[in-house]
Amino acid sequence: MSIYVTDTHPLIWFAGGEQRKLSPKALQAFQGCKAGKITIYVPVPTLWEISLLVRIERIVLKKSFGLWCQDLFRHPTFIPVPLEVEHLLEAHNLGFTTDPFDLLIVATARTLGYPLITKDSAIEEANLLSTFW
Repeated sequence: MSIYVTDTHPLIWFAGGEQRKLSPKALQAFQGCKAGKITIYVPVPTLWEISLLVRIERIVLKKSFGLWCQDLFRHPTFIPVPLEVEHLLEAHNLGFTTDPFDLLIVATARTLGYPLITKDSAIEEANLLSTFW
C-alpha cells in the first residue's frame, strides 16, 4: 500500500470538489485513499491552516469545519498526525521558508519518512524530502 503525507492545497482541492486542480497522480492518490487502497497522513498543521483559511473566508466549505473534519476521517486511510515536539524540532532546523505551516508540514513528512503531496514550488525546490505531484 502506498503512503503519503498531504500539504494543505491538495487536500482543499480534493475535498472541496476542485479535483481538476490536482495532477492526475495526486488525484489518483486521493481517490485511492478514499477507496481504502492508499494511506494519506494529514498533519494537524494542515488542518489548522484550513481552519484559518475558512475563518478569514479565503475558502468556503460546504459544511462546518468540524463536520468537514469528521467526514474526512470517516475514511480510515486518511489519518490525522498530531503535532509532536519532534516535528517542531525538525521544523526549527529547516530554513527554506518562514511560513510556519510549510515548515511544520514538511517537518512532519520528513519525520514520518513519506513523500509529501504538494505542488508548492518552494517546497519542491528546497529538495528536503520526496514530493509527489
